Amino acid sequence: MKPYIELSARFLFGLVFVYAGAVKIAAPTAFAADIFQYQLLSDWLIYPAALFLPWLEAVCGLCLWAGTFKSGAAALCNGLLVIFMLALAINLWRGNDVACGCFGNSGSADARAALIRDGVILALGLVVQYFSRGGDKPRPQSVAQAGQGVAAS
Repeated sequence: MKPYIELSARFLFGLVFVYAGAVKIAAPTAFAADIFQYQLLSDWLIYPAALFLPWLEAVCGLCLWAGTFKSGAAALCNGLLVIFMLALAINLWRGNDVACGCFGNSGSADARAALIRDGVILALGLVVQYFSRGGDKPRPQSVAQAGQGVAAS
């Protein structure tokens, strides 16, 4: 059952990032405007971020689908989610209910709803990261312990 859970979680988590990246790749100017509304980056960083982040999301999502670099891709996606959730929380604390921008124009204009949705996606990402790091397998013995077992045989 565990391989099916891992594969399903990895596919779904990857799908979220491939879709989110593709939507933003198609409209980098709109994504730059979304980044600007957060008022967290210097102006000179907004356009490079709008060009780089969607490609990072899409490539990480594709890696999750392909099963290559699963651990690194899951860690990057989870890190992006945490940073984004912090950006949303900072703006809510400031009293700015910013539009999410996660999925292009179809994203939620309610930052609280986006935080909840991203928390659910992060939970899925943590499951993916757990399985991608071999969390369902027993840990190997240390070299010293393995040597003692061989010598005793």
